[in-house]
Formats: sequence, structure tokens, C-alpha cells
Amino acid sequence: MPGASVHVETLAGRTFAVTVTGQGGQVVIADEPDAAGGDDLGPTPYELLLASLGACTAMTLRLYADRKQWPLDGVRLRLSHERVYQTDCDDCATDAGFSLAYTSADDAFPGNPPRPVAPHMILRSFDIPNTRATHLRLVVKTTQCTGGPAFQGDQDLDPAVNADCDSNVAAGASRSFVRAAELQAFSSSSRAD
Repeated sequence: MPGASVHVETLAGRTFAVTVTGQGGQVVIADEPDAAGGDDLGPTPYELLLASLGACTAMTLRLYADRKQWPLDGVRLRLSHERVYQTDCDDCATDAGFSLAYTSADDAFPGNPPRPVAPHMILRSFDIPNTRATHLRLVVKTTQCTGGPAFQGDQDLDPAVNADCDSNVAAGASRSFVRAAELQAFSSSSRAD
């Protein structure tokens, strides 16, 4: 079977409820319970995750039994979780909600004038100690504009484009912005060539 996909769409007039449509057109409604501000129209995302794990396990057991020609009348599983979304992220927006797991070297993202362009600053791989985490946060301490004096002033003599960190930002705006297109964390070794 080629790659699978689902379509998720919010239900009009509902706080959290969404429809999840499979490739074959099957529809499941997911929602949060009343106590969490939802309408309790369907399983929660955590319950759907459990259902996915249970369904995969039951189907795998059936497949294995059939291949071994073992009699199997049925499979019944009971799965549970201890995650409560409302409290999972109570402190996700504060420093108290995170523990420092890794700090990259000062030159982890080198960039000498002129500013690097793709692919020079796209991929970086770090060996981070094994850390149990439910949330990840990327904190940028300095940027070329805040930590790189060589980037002050116009960078290219192009009169149509002023690449200066100071004058290319609206008055009163922060110069400490960073664009990160993607952050990936892997539970096993990864490799970027």
C-alpha cells in the first residue's frame, strides 16, 4: 500500500471537534470532553491514539496467527493512558515548564559575511543526551543581527535592498527574530548528509 493520509477539518460552530477522513472516505469525529471545553462528540485525540495502537496490535496478531495457521477466535485489548492534555501544557509557555537538555556550541550555526544562503545553513545535527520529553523548545540566544557586529550596516551595495539589521526593521520592532522552518527530534540516531 502506498503512503497513507488523512484529512482533518474543524467542525463549524464547535470549539474543538474535528472530522478525520481516511483515504477510503471513512469519517471519525474527534473532540474533547465537556469538562475540557469540547462538545464530547467523539473520542479525544489521546483516545484515538490508543485506538490506533490497539487496532494495529489486534490486526498484527490476526495476521501472525493466520500465517502460523493458529486458531484465533478474536482479540480483545484494553488500553489506557495517563496523559491529561489540560495539565500537559500548563507551563509550556514558561521557562519553568522546560529543563535544559542541550546547549549548542557558539559556532553551531556559522555565518560569516555575506549572510549564508541555502544550503549553507539548512541542516545541522547535534548529539543530544538521551532525554525524556513531551515537548521541545528551540531557544535562540543571539542572531546575526543581535550577536554579529559584522552584519551591522548594509551588506551588499545594492541600492534597491538594504540588508542592514538595524535599518531594515520597523521602528520600535525587535531585531531578535529568527525563522526556523523545521525542528526535528529523533529517538534514535539520525543522519543528515
